Amino acid sequence: MGLLSATSEDRWTVVRICIAALHAMAGTLFLVRRCVTRGGSATQIFSAMPAVVLSGLAFSYAQSPSQWSRVSNGLFVAGTAIAVVAFFSLSRNFSVLPAVRGLTTGGLYRIVRHPAYTGELLLVFACALSRFDLTSCGLFAVCVTSIAYRINVEERLLGSIHGSYAVYKQRVRYRLVPWVW
Repeated sequence: MGLLSATSEDRWTVVRICIAALHAMAGTLFLVRRCVTRGGSATQIFSAMPAVVLSGLAFSYAQSPSQWSRVSNGLFVAGTAIAVVAFFSLSRNFSVLPAVRGLTTGGLYRIVRHPAYTGELLLVFACALSRFDLTSCGLFAVCVTSIAYRINVEERLLGSIHGSYAVYKQRVRYRLVPWVW
């Protein structure tokens, strides 16, 4: 059955599969990741927390996935695909909180510097669209702002360690969306 013609119960199953894929990938990467070359400061770690927490709140606030539109469901699948491919590219450099484990420049990281956050924002947007009220739109806006702030913090940390990060930033101009930002 195609994604666009799926019943609400099938869409709920698709969302569950997406969540399971994200958890499986993150869990696997926790087991194989490199040691930290340089950990983020307490301030850098604290600055990342709103992005982590707000994404969880956005999903908690969303309607039950069985009530999602086909558009919300499709965006959730797309966000999952982007995040999983980005995680795969990160491989042993994966980190939840700001830390330097290495520099990833392959895969989706050839297109944008933070594709995992692109995927995450699509996931949050799908959640916001599922309810599409002032609160969900506000949560999405705050998530975008907190992720943008987190990106700036992480880029300063990477720039302070890797001289090659400056070269990478010149080669890959955009942070989240090609030709936008």
